[in-house]
Amino acid sequence: MDWAIHAQQVEQDAAPDNVSSPPVENCARTAVLSTCIPRQGREPQLLWHYPKMIIATDADMRAFGQKLAQELQRSDWVAINGPLGAGKTVLCAGILAGLGFEGEVASPSYAIVHSYESPEVSIAVAHVDLYRLENADELDELGLADERTDRITLVEWAERFGPAYVVPSHTIDIWPQADGTRILTLKMDKNDTRN
Repeated sequence: MDWAIHAQQVEQDAAPDNVSSPPVENCARTAVLSTCIPRQGREPQLLWHYPKMIIATDADMRAFGQKLAQELQRSDWVAINGPLGAGKTVLCAGILAGLGFEGEVASPSYAIVHSYESPEVSIAVAHVDLYRLENADELDELGLADERTDRITLVEWAERFGPAYVVPSHTIDIWPQADGTRILTLKMDKNDTRN
């Protein structure tokens, strides 16, 4: 099922009152992900702040991740923010599936980092969960920023340490709604920290 059919733009005033939502300015009524993200080999740019979308189901979240995976490249740092149960790991599973991984994807909450290497995936991936880390020193011990150039890094709970550690190439914010859907935004930054 094509995620674009189910991912709908939400007007700014439809955002939940209890979340701090980034402003969405000059959004097209219809947005297609593949036309907004730079193709591999191009310099990243602050191209857009993706219109808010409604992701209706886990299957749609996974399909969105698979589509996004086709646009990611080595050294991309994807910050994924949202509360417990928002669908961060489901999104990561979709990204990994889009890179060729066929197995089950579990949250690395206890292990902190799960690594996926070739031939399981077309590009190496570090799937990171910062929920249990207490401070940035623990993050330094993992050496994630040092090893960034050869892989994609997917970081759940990235908001715990913010861009002071690494400025992400992609920031995804997910807000669960009372009806079970999720509002999702995706932002790219030309000033991401690349090695």
